[in-house]
Amino acid sequence: MARTVKDARLDSRAARERLEPRKKPYYRSIESGRHVGYYKGPRGGTWFARTGEPGSYREKRLGTADDVLDANGTDVLSFAQAQAAARDWFDKLANEADALGEGAASTVRAAVERYIKAMDARLTKREGRAVKSGASQKLKRHVLDNDDFADRELHTLTVALLRGWRSKLSVAPATRQRVTNDLKAALNEAAPSAALKLVIKEGLASPKGESHEPAEEAADASKLLTDDETRKLLKAIHDSDPDGDLYRLSLLMAATGARFAQLRRLTVGDVQAARLRIMVPASRKGRVGSAQRAAVPVPVGQDVIDALLPITKGRKASEPLLERWRHVQVKGQLWERESRGPWQSAAEMSRPFRAAVQAAKLGSAISAYSFRHSSIVRALKEGLPVRLVAQLHDTSVAMIERNYTRFMADALEDLARRAVVPMAAQPTGENVVPIRRA
Repeated sequence: MARTVKDARLDSRAARERLEPRKKPYYRSIESGRHVGYYKGPRGGTWFARTGEPGSYREKRLGTADDVLDANGTDVLSFAQAQAAARDWFDKLANEADALGEGAASTVRAAVERYIKAMDARLTKREGRAVKSGASQKLKRHVLDNDDFADRELHTLTVALLRGWRSKLSVAPATRQRVTNDLKAALNEAAPSAALKLVIKEGLASPKGESHEPAEEAADASKLLTDDETRKLLKAIHDSDPDGDLYRLSLLMAATGARFAQLRRLTVGDVQAARLRIMVPASRKGRVGSAQRAAVPVPVGQDVIDALLPITKGRKASEPLLERWRHVQVKGQLWERESRGPWQSAAEMSRPFRAAVQAAKLGSAISAYSFRHSSIVRALKEGLPVRLVAQLHDTSVAMIERNYTRFMADALEDLARRAVVPMAAQPTGENVVPIRRA
């Protein structure tokens, strides 16, 4: 039968001063089978942690007691800090035991690779063809290529380690959050204990006040299209696109100013012809949690509606609106059409779009994103309130002000000039003095 451990008072300096120095630490139970210990030596005290049963205890030195020096939470600990450090060690041992109970301890790499495989399989099943998930590329670059981090065993993960990994991600805030969310999901699926899941949750939590808003590329004159240039570019795309797939996508980019990632999710039901508007899905960039914002109603002209109506007839409202042909290589350089499906990546439009820009003899700075820049600047110059411009383009007022300041100033000056009225007295005919002839 295990003997009962007699607790010693260790919670204050005065209580510890009354203890006699001895070779073995004094212990105080903080949980069943778990103790925090205090060794009183001739040159000061030291904190220990102990777990297990008599004869099979595991012990760990935690740090110096704050008998002389003030506690700093690192190497000089108060009684409360020693308790916290002991519990951290107990949890780490529990995680290690759980992991080893299933065989070799799982690593971050193994957890991430399983997660990527599951995500790719889910997308492949949904699309009916082999598809790589967005998580695959992001996690490979930021986790799997980092050998020191990826080869760590799960039970060795700490809050500080995870926070350090996250802080070193040299990417935009929205991208950092997406990578973090993917890693968190991968680790949680493989975590052997609730204690480790708490470490993952705290270590990968967003710092208070951190923005997850998608960054907008700053606009300058070389990236903008006048209305005539927009029409010229759209004509070049139309002439080089016999199926009209790229043309319809580009037309919607120009008419709505929406991002590719939003437009690729349009459904047939999002075209509201009677009201001359498109219900543009809200961007998923920078989203935290599962809440989904409502679609943004964006007015368009009858010409845009007329271009879209042919691909809406006879189709269900839930079907993807914008599709393109997919090709398979059958022999050498010979490719054949296989099937039609939704656009997947902006890279699919980059080559033909660049060819159209060259055919239209426009500047090298012009890209598909120029449609968005030009739409925002056009709305500002027309005097639309900045808040409305931000809402129509699914961004924030702060983002508009930060990236389009010069164009806002021009637009505000034009608006102010409309309010200018004559102030000085004007000469009238009554002041005309006739000249008499001699």
